[in-house]
Amino acid sequence: MLLQTIEALFRKYRLFCYQKLFSAVREKPGSLSATEAFSADIIHLLGSPTISQFADTIGISQPNATYKVNQLVSKGYLRKTVQAHDRREIVLTTSEKFSGYFDENEEEKLNELLHFLSAKKYSEMPGKQNRVLDYGALKINAEYRSVESNGELVQLTNYEFEILYLLAKNPGRIFSKEQIYTQVWKEPYYGAEDNVMGIIRRIRKKIEPDSAKPRYILNVWGMGYKFNGELMK
Repeated sequence: MLLQTIEALFRKYRLFCYQKLFSAVREKPGSLSATEAFSADIIHLLGSPTISQFADTIGISQPNATYKVNQLVSKGYLRKTVQAHDRREIVLTTSEKFSGYFDENEEEKLNELLHFLSAKKYSEMPGKQNRVLDYGALKINAEYRSVESNGELVQLTNYEFEILYLLAKNPGRIFSKEQIYTQVWKEPYYGAEDNVMGIIRRIRKKIEPDSAKPRYILNVWGMGYKFNGELMK
């Protein structure tokens, strides 16, 4: 009964958000298309993502993501900022012009709802325990695609979650870069090891206490990666 109530609430809130979004687009003709508004809002929710992280989140190619980003930059809704510590890395942020499209109070309500739908809440419900991978401080909820580290929700892109879940649900099993790529991307490998290595680096930064000394995702020299099965409760 509780789960049905939560699902109904979530559906109503999603509909409310879509109504507000399309209302904003409709009231400002010639400004943002619905696709552009969705793209800008996703970038806003991600915080300060790179173009690659934005592309991963919505499952599109990097050239397609770059085109969408450049359109939003040219219209004044996004900014590109070069990172001080690595001038090769550019992050995206929404501008003041974008903020007029969304009410901050609505965003706070959505954040509260997402916390309520977090892995911790659902793992406590009857019948949900077996859908949560419990590695102590790290909990992965497969059904709701949520990750919790030390009691805090962790924001992962689609590919980051898929790779983490693939490794975590097979603790101790070694996966080569090719195996990870073909299982997550569902396409031939063609030597795309940089994609896999780059995403695993990002996952480690988000979930590892010390990404330089990983305790969850371990390197197996000359073979690939495995999840540390000794941590499973």
